[in-house]
Amino acid sequence: MYEVRKLAALAKRNGLFRTASAFDVTLSLHWGMRNPDPRDPNANVYHRLPVVTRADSFISHSWSCPSWLRILAICHHLNLNMAIGSCLLTSFFSVLFLVFSAGSFDSIAKQPHAVLQLWLLGFPTVVFLTVYLFGHVWSQKSFWFDRICVDQLNLDVKHQTLQAIPAFVAGSSEMLVLWDETYSSRLWCNYELAVHAKTAASPDAIKAVPVWIPVWTLVLF
Repeated sequence: MYEVRKLAALAKRNGLFRTASAFDVTLSLHWGMRNPDPRDPNANVYHRLPVVTRADSFISHSWSCPSWLRILAICHHLNLNMAIGSCLLTSFFSVLFLVFSAGSFDSIAKQPHAVLQLWLLGFPTVVFLTVYLFGHVWSQKSFWFDRICVDQLNLDVKHQTLQAIPAFVAGSSEMLVLWDETYSSRLWCNYELAVHAKTAASPDAIKAVPVWIPVWTLVLF
């Protein structure tokens, strides 16, 4: 822990601990699909990120995992409950609309089939998918994500930041693991997990999302 506190002091002194919004994180992964080189100056938002002392979540992931799977895993973690709630609420209001427009519950069955499909199936589905894929745009949580929270253009700052990773792990309320089949074979991933296990205040502070879960969820829905 002494070493972690030492690295935290270094990070604070040099302004190395920066966090990004969920939107910034997913946008950087979207850029990664177009240009896998993180040194692309158009994708480097490092200098506009706020300098902090704590983060809500440290994202641990394998760079070998396809970007679109990591985007969906983040969306699943942040948006699933909100998407389900929004879908149920939309269904409730759709039924109310049909009752008021038809005059009674019995009259709903006499409505055209296309109208029933639109209000009872179409709208709730569109709302679910919209919130599931884009609900994190309004998230207030802060994330440490290596692609944009490490200065990819300044090699000296990058080296210092990578050295201070244990401080960022310890300074995050939770660790979000985007797990895929290559995750356990990556040295950095195992290192981050080890630091988290040593410094975490609670075993519940780790959230693991297998990247196949959102694909399965969308197909099932």
